[in-house]
Amino acid sequence: MARNIRGVFITLLAFASGSFFTWTLTLYSIPESRSQKLAKIFDMEHQALISSDASQKIQTTTQHGPSSRREHEATKHSTNASIRNLAYLVKASNPVRILCWVMTSPKTLHTRASSVRDTWGPRCDVTLYMSSQSDPDFPAVGLDVAEGRDALWSKTKASFLYIYQHHFNDADWFMKADDDTYVIVDNLRHFLRDKDSCAPVYYGHHFQWYIEQGYMSGGAGYLMSKEALVRLVGQLRMEDNCGAPKPMTLAEDLTVGQCMMKAGVLAGDSRDELNRSRFLPFDLETFFKNNLPDWYFKFAKYRVAKGLGCCSDSLITIHYVKDRMSMMLLDFYIHGIQVKTSG
Repeated sequence: MARNIRGVFITLLAFASGSFFTWTLTLYSIPESRSQKLAKIFDMEHQALISSDASQKIQTTTQHGPSSRREHEATKHSTNASIRNLAYLVKASNPVRILCWVMTSPKTLHTRASSVRDTWGPRCDVTLYMSSQSDPDFPAVGLDVAEGRDALWSKTKASFLYIYQHHFNDADWFMKADDDTYVIVDNLRHFLRDKDSCAPVYYGHHFQWYIEQGYMSGGAGYLMSKEALVRLVGQLRMEDNCGAPKPMTLAEDLTVGQCMMKAGVLAGDSRDELNRSRFLPFDLETFFKNNLPDWYFKFAKYRVAKGLGCCSDSLITIHYVKDRMSMMLLDFYIHGIQVKTSG
């Protein structure tokens, strides 16, 4: 009862003040199930709380008010214009900073990971290659973990802790990808143009089973805000595997989803305006030919159209890029070809 009263009080305070921090605190204070129901609303609306409408609320609640309706409207117009100009200047002077970390291994470092290094990897502000053995010449980070599918969660957890300890201040968003995943970093930056890294949220290809709010496919890659990383690491330090049973930890992405939910990090919707996927857990050919495995339709949170309508024209990731040549061709198609028009 006391927790519910506190949640209502903080909610009223958030709307009265227009404070994004207070709204974030509100979500964290509301019981978990209610917070999850607000996930999609939060993803769509958190920017509005720091927009001119929120500024208008501050203006009207902190002053005694203008003496006439005309003065009141003039004051609102002037304040909103100033806030919009200020927001534009702040955004222009603070470009999105992205850290990309690539899950690799000693066996694939100089094959698959080198293809990432020679194509999309350098387009991130910081790029780290996480392995179980260090390689200063590549370079690769050597984590004190075993290799193999059964050790993926341990490796992922060690990667999060390493990034938090050594690179927390180097980025606002943190993108995880496998070494056979192609990331279109320009589209990633565009996707983040109106997102707030102070929001506890993460994005990817949304699966829906086992966890109430679902989880993001590991192969398609997932993207988390700075606040999400803070909460995730805090949860890991309190509870090593976030309460996940041993069988769950064999699936790295599922365990990450469990930790995110327990840490109060919301599963955001990364689809485009036509509800098409931006993060792909399979290669394009598999989607175009509708050769998706049966389990995919059971796990996918959202319905996927067949054929060319499957995927967004603002794609961010493509998984299962099978070899170096395929990675190089993708990179050339996306960044090397210029379409010329006459006249």
